[in-house]
Amino acid sequence: MDHARDMLGARDSPEQQLAMLIDSVSDYAIFLLDPGGHVLTWNLGAERNKGYTAAEIIGEHFSIFYPPEGREAGRPAAVLAAAERDGRFEEEGWRVRKDGTRFWANILITAVRDEHGNLLAYGKVTRDLTQLRLAQQELELFASSAAHDLQEPLRTIAGFSELLVRRHAPALPDDAREFLDHIAAAAARMQRLISDLLLYARSGPGEVQRVEVRLANAVGPVLADLHGALSERGLEVAVDVPGDAVVLADEAGTGLLLQNLLSNAVKFADAQEPKVGVSARREGAEWLVAVSDNGPGVPDAHRDRVFEPFTQLRHDEGAGTGLGLSIARRIAERHGGRIGVDSAPGEGSRFWFALPARD
Repeated sequence: MDHARDMLGARDSPEQQLAMLIDSVSDYAIFLLDPGGHVLTWNLGAERNKGYTAAEIIGEHFSIFYPPEGREAGRPAAVLAAAERDGRFEEEGWRVRKDGTRFWANILITAVRDEHGNLLAYGKVTRDLTQLRLAQQELELFASSAAHDLQEPLRTIAGFSELLVRRHAPALPDDAREFLDHIAAAAARMQRLISDLLLYARSGPGEVQRVEVRLANAVGPVLADLHGALSERGLEVAVDVPGDAVVLADEAGTGLLLQNLLSNAVKFADAQEPKVGVSARREGAEWLVAVSDNGPGVPDAHRDRVFEPFTQLRHDEGAGTGLGLSIARRIAERHGGRIGVDSAPGEGSRFWFALPARD
């Protein structure tokens, strides 16, 4: 320990030693932005990661690292607003080097405040994940291909099971009919799993074709798709979504986000007097959409991992595949948005997501 302290310089202050450490890191871009988003400091990792020297970049606005579509959508201002509001902001997305090449990056922005809570700067850490993303894409391509290949034999199993029941049911003993029912039910569950696996693979990181999506219009088709489940439960969803709630997002992805959260809420709402609501409110550069229910709530032990793949809060026949919330999270993050849950056991759940607002 004494030797390490001597190497760093016994007379250096802790602040100077920390600055020396940050300057020497080469795998991560670590730098400060002023409250307006201009670069204040620049380490070796930032130069290696983005291609600019300190002399070239200090004083420039950090929006220079965004691709044109990101700047046009107002992403630089949106992420700073989110970091100021929440204390931190994290996302993955395309960024641009000095030479114009793009790389897939993990970005963490943290608001730096003084003892009185005044915003002094933003700390920004960027990591190049391009190779990891390529490997992930290969894995997702394999999963998608395998899922497609499994669909045909499953359809064959389900089809012949149905034919046996329809043509030979009277001649079959009771236990044989029961076995066929089990086969048909298992094939149906496997089909749902395959469909969800395909959605999960397709909802991974990638370019998003953003259009203006009016949230009130997106809710209607989702409720129509859920009409059977709503009627079965005698449930009418309370909708409080302003007409001016417009996000810049993929239309199909927005619909799937709502579909997954609403179908979950309908499934978990109170058995005797079910209540489900969907609402939206503007928060800075985002619209926050919340779907609430009056069900049993999410147990404390599950709250941190409820968005992880194959996590299930129920294990009965209607429990689903455990991928719905994982798909929702991937869609939200793919848009540079956020997703979360506020819940307490016995007090229902409020699942929410935030997407970039149209200016």
